[in-house]
Amino acid sequence: MNPQNCKFLIVPDCGTVFDQMKRIEVCKHDILVKCLGKEHQHTVKATGLLLWDAAPALATILEANPALVKGKSVVELGCGALALCSLLASDHASLVVATDGDSDVLDLLHENLELNASTFPVRKVVCSRLEWGCKDAMESVRALSTGNGFDVVLGTDVTYVAEMVPLLFQTARTLISPSSSACQPMLLLCHFARKVAEGDILAAAKAHGFNLHTAWTSELVIPPGLESLGSTHGPLRLLYFHPSA
Repeated sequence: MNPQNCKFLIVPDCGTVFDQMKRIEVCKHDILVKCLGKEHQHTVKATGLLLWDAAPALATILEANPALVKGKSVVELGCGALALCSLLASDHASLVVATDGDSDVLDLLHENLELNASTFPVRKVVCSRLEWGCKDAMESVRALSTGNGFDVVLGTDVTYVAEMVPLLFQTARTLISPSSSACQPMLLLCHFARKVAEGDILAAAKAHGFNLHTAWTSELVIPPGLESLGSTHGPLRLLYFHPSA
């Protein structure tokens, strides 16, 4: 299932160790990415080398609603080798930090950022290794926000391993800025429903101090093809949280 305004085109391999390169059109942007094909999703351990389906969907939401990140500090968790949402956010955010726990993924991410340097302000994107739940790593990434935490935390297809979900929310809570009258920070998670029940995801969020914001469907522009994001029964889900006071 691909968003109506996202097209996936295979272009000839450019001599890399990866078997294909994709050109991804997200709204007005034409993005090049080196990655592994989806047929490898069950044969490689480094899942961040794949392009996951929910990333174009959340990237499209960010493009259609630039106020979500405009002038804000943004961190993406489990960004993968493309960090598509970080790339789109860089157009409007003041700072973007793309994080992943795999150093090989981050090496490829640097290459992909350079591929798109002519169309995005990629120098605004900081890449950082982050293992969820690791205190030193979390503090190191938080320091990149000048120590006050990030206004926006993003994640796509990062809730499919049950034992990692509590660590995801622990990490998000550590990195997100405290609520204030000037700015209400947010955590946006987009995913296709898989093995982990949504009730378990919401319970983990609540346990780590996040409140589900359900009114977003009337507050955001939802582009054609993504209407199912607001349905509790659709396979593609967007969960919008605010940290509790």
